[in-house]
Amino acid sequence: MTHRDRSEYKTRSSVKAVCKSVTITGMTGHVRRNTHLSAKDWYVYDDSYGTDQEKHFIKYLNDHVDRLRERYDDFHLLRNEKAVKLFAFENGQAFEPDFLLFLRRSGDKKEAIMQLFIEPKGSHLAAQDKWKEDCLKQLKHDAKTFILFQGSDYKIFGLPFFNDSPPWINDFRESFKTTLGIDGKE
Repeated sequence: MTHRDRSEYKTRSSVKAVCKSVTITGMTGHVRRNTHLSAKDWYVYDDSYGTDQEKHFIKYLNDHVDRLRERYDDFHLLRNEKAVKLFAFENGQAFEPDFLLFLRRSGDKKEAIMQLFIEPKGSHLAAQDKWKEDCLKQLKHDAKTFILFQGSDYKIFGLPFFNDSPPWINDFRESFKTTLGIDGKE
């Protein structure tokens, strides 16, 4: 995967087979925010080219890695670059959530797989994009899933918008810990 100036934007080897080669246009610089993503086995790419809230979300997830590893056998964060589109339940309006978080836990009889849609959002856009947040929140109750793999329990969730400022961070934090079943200590 490359961005506009053609510098490498490499996928992690453990999930490289499922990530297709994509060219991202319209991207300029990047900031790592002291999180060296190339060393993270859970982040699919080597770097993050995105908004400040996207970078804050990656840092938030990085801060919770130990708790996620206690509960899940495997997890990966994927930046959604036009791979997945959701449609609002009410009117069919489409959007592409910024991130997909895949988590896997093996049980005695079944493997549990969770897919979370996550949308970091600047506070200046939250009101006009509220319909997207409503759609994400509806996934838990309204989305229909079918057996994809025998012996696997597959669940799809959407979380409230991520924004590192109150009140959004409080809603996200509560939903994150409840949905993932992890301790909510910050």
